[in-house]
Amino acid sequence: MNETESRFTRHRRFAREIYREPRTIRTHLLQGFVSLWSARGGGFYGLGWSLTFIALEVQFFVSEVAQSNGIFDFVGGQLIEYVLRFGLMSVVNSLLALVWPVHVLQWLGGYGIVVLIAGFFAFEHFLRPLVEGRFPELAMAREQSALRKAEKKARKASRRDKRGNRGG
Repeated sequence: MNETESRFTRHRRFAREIYREPRTIRTHLLQGFVSLWSARGGGFYGLGWSLTFIALEVQFFVSEVAQSNGIFDFVGGQLIEYVLRFGLMSVVNSLLALVWPVHVLQWLGGYGIVVLIAGFFAFEHFLRPLVEGRFPELAMAREQSALRKAEKKARKASRRDKRGNRGG
């Protein structure tokens, strides 16, 4: 993908490719999911965020279709949002996805804690090596996230040292 390619150009290219070869839709959806997941660090939390976000978006899409007065009403509304890049509900869904563990706890009650802990350990010890072997971009996202955290910690320590040297 060209880094300077506009959103419209990229989406038109995807649409043409899918029109010519419908089987490529699976690849595009998978790449989109992996990109979404890696943007959230590529770990267990990012997986939960991505799955929650997708579930919320699908739920919103279905409700939009059900509430529209017809196909032209629905497509027109979606086209306006796309052109203006104004997906208010996508922003809301992004924020709701941030607290995905709360959704698990609400859904499963006290068992949710057990499910979250077991899911974390299962992911870290069994799934991560398999997933990162298949999708190296997730490993890179995790490494970049760890690097950013280490840099932030070093900056804080540096500021603390500077304050300590001035005061002493």
